[in-house]
Amino acid sequence: MFAIIVAAIRCRPAQAITLFLLAAIASGGMAATPAYMVGSAQSMAVASVADARGNERLVSATRQLPGDVDLGTAFGDFAATMRRELVLPGFPAVADVRVSATMSGKPVVLAYREKVCDRLVIEGACPAAAGEVAIGAALASTGVRIGDTIRAAVVAEGVPAAGIALKVTGVFRAVDPAEAYWGPLSAENNTSAIPVGVRLGGDVMFTPLATLSGLRKVTGTSSVDYLASADAFRKTGPQLLALAYEQARKRLAPTIAVDSQLRAQADRTWNDQQYMYVGVAVAAAQLLLLCWIALFLAVQLTADARRTELVRLKMRGARRRDAWALIIGQSALPIVLGGVVGLFVGRYLAGLAVGELVRTELRQQAWYATVGAAALAVLGAVIAAILAERASLSHSVAVLNRKVARQRRGWAGNAFDVVIVVLALGGAHEVHERATGGLTLIAPVLVALAVGLIAARLLPRIATVVARPALRAGRLGIGLTAMNLARRPTLTPVFAVLTLVVAVLFGTVLNWDVATRAQADRAAFTTGADRVLTVQADNVSALLTAVRAVDPDGRYAMAAVESTEVGVLAVDAPRLAVSHWDEVYGLPHWDQVAAALHPGSPASFLVRGDNLRLDVTWRQPAGPASPVNVVVALQGGAGRPVAVTFGPMLAGRHVYEAPAAGCGEAAPCRVASIALSTTQATDVPAGTVATLHGLRTGPTGPAVIDQATFGDRTRWRAGITSKVQVPDIDGGPDGLGVAVGAHTVPEGLTLNAPVYPFDAPSPLPVFVAGDRALGGSPWDPRIRPFSSSDLVAVQVAGTANAIPRLGASGALVDLEYALRDADVVGDGSMEVWLAADAPDTLVAALADHGVRVVNDDAIADRLATLRQQGPSVAMRFGLLVALVGLALGVGVFALATVVERGPRGNEFADLRRQGLRRGVVRAVSFGGYLIFATLAVALGVATAVVWRWLSGGGTLIFADDWAGLPVPTAGSATVGLATLAVLALVLAAATAAAAGLMSAVTRGRSGR
Repeated sequence: MFAIIVAAIRCRPAQAITLFLLAAIASGGMAATPAYMVGSAQSMAVASVADARGNERLVSATRQLPGDVDLGTAFGDFAATMRRELVLPGFPAVADVRVSATMSGKPVVLAYREKVCDRLVIEGACPAAAGEVAIGAALASTGVRIGDTIRAAVVAEGVPAAGIALKVTGVFRAVDPAEAYWGPLSAENNTSAIPVGVRLGGDVMFTPLATLSGLRKVTGTSSVDYLASADAFRKTGPQLLALAYEQARKRLAPTIAVDSQLRAQADRTWNDQQYMYVGVAVAAAQLLLLCWIALFLAVQLTADARRTELVRLKMRGARRRDAWALIIGQSALPIVLGGVVGLFVGRYLAGLAVGELVRTELRQQAWYATVGAAALAVLGAVIAAILAERASLSHSVAVLNRKVARQRRGWAGNAFDVVIVVLALGGAHEVHERATGGLTLIAPVLVALAVGLIAARLLPRIATVVARPALRAGRLGIGLTAMNLARRPTLTPVFAVLTLVVAVLFGTVLNWDVATRAQADRAAFTTGADRVLTVQADNVSALLTAVRAVDPDGRYAMAAVESTEVGVLAVDAPRLAVSHWDEVYGLPHWDQVAAALHPGSPASFLVRGDNLRLDVTWRQPAGPASPVNVVVALQGGAGRPVAVTFGPMLAGRHVYEAPAAGCGEAAPCRVASIALSTTQATDVPAGTVATLHGLRTGPTGPAVIDQATFGDRTRWRAGITSKVQVPDIDGGPDGLGVAVGAHTVPEGLTLNAPVYPFDAPSPLPVFVAGDRALGGSPWDPRIRPFSSSDLVAVQVAGTANAIPRLGASGALVDLEYALRDADVVGDGSMEVWLAADAPDTLVAALADHGVRVVNDDAIADRLATLRQQGPSVAMRFGLLVALVGLALGVGVFALATVVERGPRGNEFADLRRQGLRRGVVRAVSFGGYLIFATLAVALGVATAVVWRWLSGGGTLIFADDWAGLPVPTAGSATVGLATLAVLALVLAAATAAAAGLMSAVTRGRSGR
């Protein structure tokens, strides 16, 4: 029998090849699924390490060392305990020991940390011998220099002991203070400024272990920080790592404190992987279903070719099982062979897509799952073939000899249609109710299949309605085209399949386009510009000055400060062109925002010399009073504050002189404020007045502020923050009068009553989203521009749906004006936003101006991370499945046209002999297939569009349910291009089918 089956297959190779390819696709798709899932999960876990938030990337163990042994021994015992008790494969460990000390009465920390010099930029040399230390910039600013010998008193049993001599070999700064190497992020500054690891905080001095080893009875703390690496998450599941940490924490408590946020990271990765698993599984099931349907139709469509063999077997009295073996064997053999080939091809392609699996147990599990999935695909394919042949095997010889196809469907086909429609309605209801039932996942496919089945049933009836009147009216082209559509049962199930695959592909393309747009929007929104550098500078004013210096035209770079704690983003507004701007933010165009945030203002008063002279008249009511100074607060070009003190004031008019260190023609200083000030609790009486006549540089230098300008009241304003007192101010011909009012100075406080030049708008213009950042009252709104500043008055220039970087709640302000109105040097996360075409030399130029880069982020990096999330990974697989499904649908359509080409060619040839014009035959041939294909594509596209509209989209885009921006709609260009591409492919198949039919008509008419 096997030889007979092989001989039968050799007689019809095209049919066997078709079944072989369909089985290979089904088996290959299912074989690729497990490896794709596991490999993608592995890649997602690795990507989650880079995207992990601060403390989620490390595990920290800390212990107070006993003082009854020397510090070196205690530290060694602790490190050995941790290596034994807490094993985290792929987590490099960094051991650390530190003791408290004092230096000149100031608390410091003397610390040893493994390989610390590799993470530092050191001016001088790394300490290598006992008694050598490297100090930070804070200690260096107190006057300690490289080469100095300092004495630090180590705290022993809570009391500072005798000092030890330490030689300063270098001054360090961390390359990246927020790197996981420096331990958990400091809780007090991880929101409003650049996060800093706790092992770097405080006035720490790093020294070799030899310096600390011999110390006894000291207050010492040791820690081991385990740093997550990509290799760790590649070789070990996040959940297993989190479990290992939690078990160790229980074992080591209470003597050793083990802390981490690894569980949060592991759970987030796990949830992300679940989205991927479900999405890929649904797509694989969808592919499997399409392949089985295609196989069923392929076998059913080619069944007529096997009728002759079956008739002969039955007429010769062959046993029923022999007939079954012959007919089923012709389908089963190529299906099994295709399944074997698909098994290895699918596994190979999955390896190319996601890479090889690192863990041995995962490779074994994936291989077992691959074989099982491929076997399931082959088994289903064989069953589909049996079901397709079942009707032929059950028919009598008389029925099998008939050449007319059955028009009526059996009860099984009707029941199948009813079940599909019911399931589709159930799935649509679950989606509409936002339920989480199992039908929700496959509802789009069920609805598309139900629409296709219903349309396939209606198509012949509609065609019949069109055909009869057309034929009666003598319109042969339309009549015969409609009649062929009505009387060709071969094409009825093919119409349902074509509608299904087009709807699935188009729906997937819509989801893909929306997800791609949403990911791009999120990446740009959360980054702010094409490239964003997180930097360190002496202060925010220094950052602003440096960025303007390296990019004077404002084409490439913009300084920005994000104060997450208070929900404010401060930007150098005239340079907003370098930012990524989108109308979805609900903001006007960037140039309108820039104009509103940074309106024109009077020029600042600049000091261009290092010596100032103040002309002032001092009047004070009779009676004793504390000495009062006039303090001119200047701000240097690099943000350096310079306080110039004149006084104490003497009664009458006098000219006072004082140095203005660091101000000159090359680096002028801006007058920030002029204040009446005392250094101690004051009893300055009300009515005390200082009349400011003029401020100039040197005896003969140019006037910084002349008497007329002092007398112009519109150029001055009083302080409005709670940190200062409010004087009474008045302008006139003699200058600016600054008076101490009855309620200016509360009892027991020092006097600090400033006036400010009006070189910035006040109230400060802002754009706001939500109400988180706004304080004050509805009639007096205020914000805190920086986390350390006081509230300042604002005027709301406009509202937004969302503020870049901050989300649906926050405020956008101009950085320069915010600094002036808040009268601070500013704080927060300092950043430099760069345009896409910014030259690489800008980073080096920033370094030359004292701006150090600690992190480099870009929209492309954020986008790559988002595309590693589970929904995106699953969507890629789903898109591939949809494309394969379309190919299957077109292949089934082509096969159906080939099967009916002979009978239809003979029919048209007979009509031609009876006088039917060739033009009519051509119109019917091409028109029938083209109309059929166009209707299927149109119905599939309409089904996908209507389903998306009725379901509200329903596409899961982000694993973390991020909703900072509205979900975009699919682009009209994408919809149009996808429609044209699908239509062109299907119409090409229809045109080829029509051309083949015309060729068959020609051969039939010639008698061949």
